[in-house]
This record gives sequence, C-alpha cells and structure tokens, in this order.
Amino acid sequence: MTNSALFAHDSDRIGWGAAEVSSGWERDEIVRERERGKLEFAVWYSAVAALLVFNSHLERLYPRTWLAGDGLLGNSMFFFLSGWGIAKSWRQASRPFLDYARRRFVRIYPTLIFTVLLLEWLPGRAWHEWTFATYVGQLLYPTNFTYVRVIIPGYVLLYLWLRLHLVRWSLAAIGGMAIWYVLLYATWGDWRTQAGLTLGSVPNEFHLLYYYSVIALGAYAAGGRMRLKSLPQNCPREGDSPIFPRGLGRIVTVPDGSGISSKCPVLTLLVTGGTVGAYLGAKFWMALTQHWHFFAVLHLLCLVSLWPLFETARIGAIALSGGLIEKALVLIGGLTLEIYLTHELLLGLLPLSAKYFPLEIGFLFAITLGVSYLIQRFISRCVPK
Repeated sequence: MTNSALFAHDSDRIGWGAAEVSSGWERDEIVRERERGKLEFAVWYSAVAALLVFNSHLERLYPRTWLAGDGLLGNSMFFFLSGWGIAKSWRQASRPFLDYARRRFVRIYPTLIFTVLLLEWLPGRAWHEWTFATYVGQLLYPTNFTYVRVIIPGYVLLYLWLRLHLVRWSLAAIGGMAIWYVLLYATWGDWRTQAGLTLGSVPNEFHLLYYYSVIALGAYAAGGRMRLKSLPQNCPREGDSPIFPRGLGRIVTVPDGSGISSKCPVLTLLVTGGTVGAYLGAKFWMALTQHWHFFAVLHLLCLVSLWPLFETARIGAIALSGGLIEKALVLIGGLTLEIYLTHELLLGLLPLSAKYFPLEIGFLFAITLGVSYLIQRFISRCVPK
C-alpha cells in the first residue's frame, strides 16, 4: 500500500480518532464522567463519526458508489476529539510522560495487535510471508491505519504542547500550519491539471498539516479561552429548560457549562447547518465535476464545521436523552476503536455485494458490532488498566 493510499478518505483504508474519549479519557474515567453527566455528548460525537467512517468503505455494497461517504468528515471529527479528549484530561490531572505514553499505548495497541492477527494474519496465513519488518510495520508503526500513523507522533507533540502550557496558542499554531499549507499548495506543480487526482491521492503533506490543525483545534476547544461574553436577546438566562422545537432559542444547560451551545442552541444549530452544508455542497460539486484539485477548500470547510458539530452534540445529548437513539449511540461510541479496526478487515473477508442492498450493509454492521464487542471484552479482561 502506498503512502497516499494510507490517507484516502472515501475509498481506501482510513483511520480516525478511534474513540479518543477512551484514548484521552480512559474507560474508567469515562464511567466516572458519565456518572456526573459530563461526557455523554462526546460519546455521541464519537458514534456519529464512527458511522460516517464505516459508511465510507461500503462502495461495493451500494448501488451508487457516491452514497459511501463521508470519510473525511468522520475522520476529522475523531482527530478533533483526540485533541479535545487529551487536553480535557490534562486539565483534570497532568501526568509524567512515561505514564502518559503507557496509557496511550495500552488503549490502542493490544486491541490493534489482536485484531490484525485475528482478522488478517490468521485468515491470510501470513506467517508464511511476513518478515520481522512486516510484523513491525503492520502491528506497531506505521501500520495500515491512518489514525495510528498520524496520532502516534501527534501524541508526543500534544504532550509537549500541554506540558509547556501552549494550548492558548493553538489558534496561532493552526495559522502557522495554514501558511505552510498554502505555500505547499501554491508550489505543488501545476495542480490545476493533475490528471486522475482524487481526494485519496492528494500528497501526504497536505493531509498531515490538515489533521494536526484539527487536533490543535480540538485541544483549543478544551483548554482555550474562547467564550461568548454576552447572550443574544432571544436567549434567556441559564436555568430555562430546553423545549423542542418551540424552545430552540432557549438555553441548553450543559453540565460543564463551557460550551457555546450552553449559551444559545439555535445559534449553534444554524452555524452547524451552514458550515456542514457548505462542506457537503462543495464536495458534491467536486465529485460531479472531478475538480478535486480544489481539495484545499474541502479541508478548510471541514475544519470550520468541526467545532459547531461538537457543540451540536451537546444539544443532541440533552434533547434526545433517555431514548433508543441515545442507547444505540452510546453503544457504538463505546466501541469505536474496535469498530474502526474490524469493519474493513471483515469487509475484506466476507463475500458481500450490492445484490441484496441494503440487507448486506445491515449484516456487515451487525457482524462488526458483535465482533467489536467480543474483542473489547476479551482485551479488557486480559490487559490491566
């Protein structure tokens, strides 16, 4: 697999934040935070991102391949959650580097190694072909998963960023990476005539700068200083209960009280609809016209939609709490690392097609969910926290 393929979004193997709610906030911390009502929205955000990424690999199961999306948005949501989860955890308690690294390693690698051995190495009889270098590359680094390839160096950078108390400068860091991105874009050959260019074949440098910008934005969302200093007149003071749809303009009281959505949900929903709509519209136009050389526009529009989406998850977690949707999203959100690692490997093992659409999609999702749950239970019993 080429390096470019590792960064594909809608057709090749992609990675995502793999439940950074459980990478930055370990499982025992999740339980405690959920008991205090503070983390439900992050699990929702994680679950929606997982569904987007799962869907982005189903080209052969859809009668129209363009229905298999949106991997870029789902991927970006998880990298945002990576920055947010670790920065939020750091605000609770900073850790020495070795303890910090151990927690990251234990959260990712036992599940990754077991899953790859079970679903790729064993069915493919890879012991006849894999060399020592192959084992290292497949099971440790860089692996075939973009999330691991990007986030392992990102963990080190983010630790230094937090240790040096530079979170408030995250927007400046994003600006610096944006300048670097623009310079690369301007000097990247004759980008207007790149034949056969797709989002997955964009040079790695652009994806890396974009992903690290997303992580920095997530960290800023957790530990920066952006707040609404005043409320619009149509947003009553905190304490008014949200009544949907009549009360969309009222305050939604979020437990940690730090989100913009806790100031005025109708503003959050409007901004989210506008930014996500602009992103989807631009991507649809590029898919129709094959003008993928404007990929920088997609990166920009996706970046600016991530924080509003995150705030919208706060509203959804309150508005739809206690129902079947909440239970389903919490289940998926708690298995996102396992779902990510298993779903495409299972898709490669199962002889599925679009012949019985959409039954085969439902079958793959059910199998993925079941295998993911069993893997999580096995790893949780075998690996100490």
